[in-house]
Amino acid sequence: MRPDWYQQDPDRIGFTDHLTPMHASPLAFRAKGEQRLRGDERRLASQRVGCATHALLLEGGAAFRRGYVVTSVRRDPRTEAYRQVLEAADGRKVLSQAEHDKACSSATAVRSHAWVRGFLDELTGEGWRMVVEQPLRWSESLHLAERPAVVRAGVDPWEGIEQAQIECKGIVDALAVNRQAGRAAIVDAKEVPTTNLRPLFSHLERRLYHVQAAHYLAGVRTPAGHRGRLLLAWIRG
Repeated sequence: MRPDWYQQDPDRIGFTDHLTPMHASPLAFRAKGEQRLRGDERRLASQRVGCATHALLLEGGAAFRRGYVVTSVRRDPRTEAYRQVLEAADGRKVLSQAEHDKACSSATAVRSHAWVRGFLDELTGEGWRMVVEQPLRWSESLHLAERPAVVRAGVDPWEGIEQAQIECKGIVDALAVNRQAGRAAIVDAKEVPTTNLRPLFSHLERRLYHVQAAHYLAGVRTPAGHRGRLLLAWIRG
């Protein structure tokens, strides 16, 4: 669940809201900003399944049942039947049966990998505390020793400024911290079209997941002073 400050701080740099559309084109970046201002961002079925997968994979069945309900009623808030489902859910997230089944199969697929299972078992062991869907916010200092390209073109909005403070944000699938050992780790699960290495790496690069990894690791390191690790687990869609 995104906290209020996450939505109320739209200019803080995030991977989905800023870095991804910025990489695509100036027009895509502008369109994403206008969408945020209108407040019409919709939670897609893939996002619901992703969040449910994280809960099943990282928190277990008991925590999942506390946060979700599963229904066969068609998702349509205009109907009386679905409004009754929402009322009975009492704030819990609502999944269709198909969404629930996909989340279960995805979580099982990730857990079936011995190395991933061992890594997750370590992060939930003694001395570790794991939080799922954890929002982060942090600041990064940018030294302007080499002026940006726009300056070389004759426009210098940074005149007289040697260092800029960049405000950032992100929501990681799971954050595990061991304060005693001074260690932290991020877990992120992605659905991918293939597990063949060459097309898999091309897909990861196109989706800018290497950028997302660097962005999140900076967020873990900066506020807590921990050295972070990242587990990127992929699920074949």
